[in-house]
Amino acid sequence: IPPTRVDTEWARRHGDGRLAAPGAWAATVFAGLLGTELPGPGTVCLSQRLRLERPVREDDVLTATGVLRDKAVAGRTVTFECRRANQQGENVALGE
Repeated sequence: IPPTRVDTEWARRHGDGRLAAPGAWAATVFAGLLGTELPGPGTVCLSQRLRLERPVREDDVLTATGVLRDKAVAGRTVTFECRRANQQGENVALGE
């Protein structure tokens, strides 16, 4: 585990003193959003592309959103554009 995740003293000496969440956590948040809210329960994630824009700090308040980008009726698939932003409205993760 990188020290930026668990060692406040290390983060203080080498950064701003705040711990950062693992980047993979963003993927989990989006999977939860899609599996429970958009389009609904029972949704299966077939693939995911994710770009991490900035660290998520321990005191950040995050908002996750998903917008329908494409719908293929024949294959019963949908594509969502997903965004996670912090309390300043700055993107922390973008994905599809």
